[in-house]
Amino acid sequence: MHKYDYIIIGAGLSGLTLAAELADYLLDNNKTLLIIDPDFTHFTNRTWSFWTQDPAPYADISLQTWDHIRIAHGRQELWKPIAPFTYVSIDGSSFRRQKLEELAKNPQISYQQDTIVNRMQQQDKLVSLKGEQHTYIAEYVFDSSFDIQQLKDYEGVQLYQQFVGYFIRSKRGLGNQKMVDMMDFRTEQKEAIAFFYVLPFKDQTLVEYTLFTDTIRERRLFEEKLEAYLANKFDPGAYTIVDQEEGIIPMSSYRFRSKHSHIIPIGTAGGCSKASSGYTFTFAQRQAKRIVRSLQAKKSLKGKVFSGSGRFDFYDRTILRIFYKHPERSAAILTQLFALNPTEQVLKFLNNETSIWEEIKLFSSLPIPLFSKYALLELLKPGRK
Repeated sequence: MHKYDYIIIGAGLSGLTLAAELADYLLDNNKTLLIIDPDFTHFTNRTWSFWTQDPAPYADISLQTWDHIRIAHGRQELWKPIAPFTYVSIDGSSFRRQKLEELAKNPQISYQQDTIVNRMQQQDKLVSLKGEQHTYIAEYVFDSSFDIQQLKDYEGVQLYQQFVGYFIRSKRGLGNQKMVDMMDFRTEQKEAIAFFYVLPFKDQTLVEYTLFTDTIRERRLFEEKLEAYLANKFDPGAYTIVDQEEGIIPMSSYRFRSKHSHIIPIGTAGGCSKASSGYTFTFAQRQAKRIVRSLQAKKSLKGKVFSGSGRFDFYDRTILRIFYKHPERSAAILTQLFALNPTEQVLKFLNNETSIWEEIKLFSSLPIPLFSKYALLELLKPGRK
């Protein structure tokens, strides 16, 4: 049996982010950390994108940065500067490799390739983990493992952000190098919010087809949409698909909680995927800092599942209701949000950084009767359909 002060399950975005935040604390307090992952050598290809006022920490692993975004709906195209923000895209494999190399220098951190099959909190508040290889004991376990099937029986409001992306190369680039096509809604919007997302890198372009859908769809649907989109942009044979990525991110009113006070869910499992947008990276960074601050202050970690501000949770659940009930109207609403407000304010709002007065101005630019109706429903029946 192997005993540690802390254990992180999963060496992905949230697990390695937390480990990096813990590094100095471990050294200063002579605490030990074990990171458990089924495989430290292979990693699912994934691109993480976000906007930040300080891109410098990600300079070494950035695929590219941009200072403009575009929103398109019908005949309307919005080209929007995003200063003081920069839109950043990083390669998940590069992020993982960099963090593992940095953490390997810390003598308080160990690694174990294993798969956890059982989690149990003991009476003395220690946590016992049973793996396929060993059994582990820790004061706290930070668990990033998340199975989308956990939400299968949830009866509240939820959508899935499901996407498939092609990395393509061509003699003629796809898109403006200085601009991200953040949401191109010029596709069918009947049963689900649908858009194309285009990141033009220096030597290739990522084009994704994304749905905010209440049912997980077959991959072939995404391939057909991508093929039609690219056929409209290129002559046959004028591009090559060099790589692909896909994913399913929960957008849910479900309140992520742990059954055990010393097993702390992190990342998507800890509610870091924003319910109204699916963006995760920024919120995973905040959650990690919040956990470390609590440890430094010797505060209990019970209830430290990320939930942000109560009012932003309320906004997210209200917006999610509208997306769920009115997918055919949602593209126009999102376009209107960007068209009638400074982009900086919209991005601050999506990052949970606006003041109440700024939020009032943003919401006053949108269909007030519709938002009022679903805000009231959320007050009366929180999270329920």
